[in-house]
Amino acid sequence: MPPTVTVTQALRRGQWMVNVPVALTMGSVMLLWYILNQRELVPGWSAMLFLVAAITLAWVVWSFAITQWRLWAYRRVGHLDRMLERAIAAKLVWPEGHYLERTEIRTKQ
Repeated sequence: MPPTVTVTQALRRGQWMVNVPVALTMGSVMLLWYILNQRELVPGWSAMLFLVAAITLAWVVWSFAITQWRLWAYRRVGHLDRMLERAIAAKLVWPEGHYLERTEIRTKQ
């Protein structure tokens, strides 16, 4: 059986497992636009297209990463109700039943 972790440790790991990849995805796409724009390979107005692409890709990354974090945390945290309550407050997950919660790409696990 995996070691038990506190709710705070689980949330901290959730920030690293979910928010860091999301931020890196968005930053990478916008950095790509900046480099291409500086080399005059894309026009300035294309920043909006890259922003939409960055948000879309980041959402896909979030959809997979949040599921992986949930699986990890559910196996290790004893107080799931408290953890979910704090995860919602920390804006890590959507409240149960929220329409955006359906964008999580879940597995059978």
